Amino acid sequence: MTASISPAAILNFVRGTGTAAGSGDRLREVYRLSDGLGDTAMRSTLMEAMRSWLRVEKPPRRNTAQRRFCEPFEELLCGPVGRQRQPFQIPRPAIAPLWDMILREAGQGEPDDAESCPRALRAALDRAKADPAFARKQARAYPDFWEIAAEIDCAIQVREPVLGMRRLLAGAVPDRPDPAVVATLGRFLSELGDQDRRKADLFLMLLARHPETGRSALDLIDALARRPAAAIPAETLETVYAAAIGDLHAGAKAAFDGSPGTADLNRALDRIEPAARHLTGLKASAGGRLPRNAARLQRLEAELHDLLNDRFLGEVAARADEHARVLADLGAGGSAGPAPDRRAFGEALAALARSRQLFKALGRLDAYRREVETVKAQASRDLGSLAERAASADAETRRSVLEATVTTVHALERICPGEALMPLLADGFSKLGADGTGDLMIDLIRHMNPAPGPETR
Repeated sequence: MTASISPAAILNFVRGTGTAAGSGDRLREVYRLSDGLGDTAMRSTLMEAMRSWLRVEKPPRRNTAQRRFCEPFEELLCGPVGRQRQPFQIPRPAIAPLWDMILREAGQGEPDDAESCPRALRAALDRAKADPAFARKQARAYPDFWEIAAEIDCAIQVREPVLGMRRLLAGAVPDRPDPAVVATLGRFLSELGDQDRRKADLFLMLLARHPETGRSALDLIDALARRPAAAIPAETLETVYAAAIGDLHAGAKAAFDGSPGTADLNRALDRIEPAARHLTGLKASAGGRLPRNAARLQRLEAELHDLLNDRFLGEVAARADEHARVLADLGAGGSAGPAPDRRAFGEALAALARSRQLFKALGRLDAYRREVETVKAQASRDLGSLAERAASADAETRRSVLEATVTTVHALERICPGEALMPLLADGFSKLGADGTGDLMIDLIRHMNPAPGPETR
């Protein structure tokens, strides 16, 4: 199968899907194809290109020995970093040469025993200490090769304490750390610190970076750090919080990874909202006591502001402009446009309504309100002009325009109170559908739901 797959074709397959790449069927198909790649570098490139999507949806993976081996340090994996690697960053391209060395040390192909790979890694680390030639040769495989190998070995050794804490954190309530769980964290940390300071640091890092329990873990770490008897070094806290901030930064940056005008706004909010929630907690815990991270938090907050003000509101404005063009075409005698074009406006306003709390949390509610007023004013002008132009048109055109008016008003209801929109409906119906008698609302309902024609036998 490997020889028949073109790496370029697979990458085009991924990129060509645009924002739809998050669909489960397509993503699973890309995974299936990537499993056939023999080119390690290309496979790494492909996975890196898909990384932002994989945070949202994780399709089934092959349960290989290599994947099982990587599970204890999965949260530490990152893209290529060259010689700028920070502690506890494990670049994905380093895994292939490391795995090859482990298989050679284990003396077998695909190991069945879960313990054989960790044993082989420890044996290789011991051999590197005793055999400088072996250490130098293997070190050429990737920058910081032996440092990365030692961190992986350390992650494997703290696997059980990490899993134990994650089980305790699974049902935790954010911002309300359980004192008993805080005490358990302190006990684990003390025991690991007595063995090796690096184990304690890595233990906290793996807890803080877990996608499901990371927020609760940071709450616990902060609660423990505030206890007088706790002994979490400032350097450890700096490293842990810096990693958490980096994760939020990467997630926010990936929110708008497509071309302008094509972003899935709700998916973008799925990525920005956790960053904003975490930002509040991190500012409270890391901001005042850890000055280096305070600067990072300020940069993250500024980036979130830019994403919301420039990209998110820009995307909403683009959908509103496109809707205005659809209405203008309709007024000129064209069609109401395809259903996806009409739905895009409603979906954009639904996302705008959802973003209100996010703008409020970041102190930018004024920007949200301005956008709401802008969209409402533009739609009001467009609908008024459309009704004027269509008033003398034929009955079918008037009906299409009235239906477009109702659809637009329904979309605006997501961001505006209903009573503010009633004049738009009344004006549209009076110009396009009323006959001057009867109740306006009843006539409107009848107009939008005409009586069926006579039955035919």
